[in-house]
Parts: sequence; structure tokens; C-alpha cells
Amino acid sequence: MHGVSGEPGLRERKKQERRRCIEEAALSRFEANGFDATTIDDIAAAADIAPRTFFSYFPTKEDVVLADYAG
Repeated sequence: MHGVSGEPGLRERKKQERRRCIEEAALSRFEANGFDATTIDDIAAAADIAPRTFFSYFPTKEDVVLADYAG
């Protein structure tokens, strides 16, 4: 839902911020430990979310890497 100014509403902004947080945590873990050695649990812990929440934003850890290139 968009506000009067056409900007995303609070809920959408919070979702976007959480998605960015997950991306940053994942990329940091990939850099530190390597892609194959990094688990969803590692990413979730670094982003301070539950692993289940990760899947609300990304179907797989590969999708985190490809997120900037999607649509």
C-alpha cells in the first residue's frame, strides 16, 4: 500500500529494510566463511531473525546472491 505521496507505507518500508538486512548478513557470512559453508541458520543468526523468517524473503540462499538481478 502506498501513502498519499506515492511512497511505500510503513509496513512495506519495514519489509524492505528487513530484506536488506538479510542480504547484508548473508553476503557478510559468504565473504567470511564461503558460500558453501554458510547455512541458512548462520544467515538468520547474523540478521537476528528466525530461519523460518529467512524463507519469507528468499526461497534459497542462492536467491540472496541473485536478488539484485531479479526483475
